[in-house]
Amino acid sequence: IAEQETISTELTQDEIDALLFMREEEKLARDVYLTLYEKWDLVLFNNIARSEQRHMDAVKTLIDRYGLEDPMLGEVGEFTNQDLQSLYDDLIIKGSQSISDALLVGGAIEEIDILDLQEGLKETTNPDVTRVFESLLRGSYSHLRAFVNNYNRQTGGTYEPQYMTQNAFDEIIGQSNANGNGRSQSTTTMGRRGGRR
Repeated sequence: IAEQETISTELTQDEIDALLFMREEEKLARDVYLTLYEKWDLVLFNNIARSEQRHMDAVKTLIDRYGLEDPMLGEVGEFTNQDLQSLYDDLIIKGSQSISDALLVGGAIEEIDILDLQEGLKETTNPDVTRVFESLLRGSYSHLRAFVNNYNRQTGGTYEPQYMTQNAFDEIIGQSNANGNGRSQSTTTMGRRGGRR
């Protein structure tokens, strides 16, 4: 605790919480994609898993820079944060049912990631955190588009947002969903406040 007090002038508790949470949330993405790649042999999962590893490394750089304790556990599929542990377990069950379900899981992870990063960016004034989170956000936009395009091709259907509002989703995908039902969904996620308030 004493160590964290020495850095309180540099990072707020919200910023610390956000960094520690994103370290494991990016690990969740990587671990799910590695597991689903083994299951379905779809190269998309392997490619995006490698990108998620870079995201994890970027957050780890800040954890080290600010003298925080890394929450990450070494094993695939194991998490310190119990909300993320539960989410991982649920997503693996769903993604193991079919390739289309696996692609929906990929989309869900990226939507959750985007919402949590946007929340983190609202709460930080630290330029290091802002820079890393903005970079991660751009990556997640790209990953979401990849999962959406693959899902649409694979199923002949149309991917519908699972966590984001239709408008926010359409903005990221860069097109209006012609048959969008315009439903507005709650933007609450498995975010770091999930079990704390």
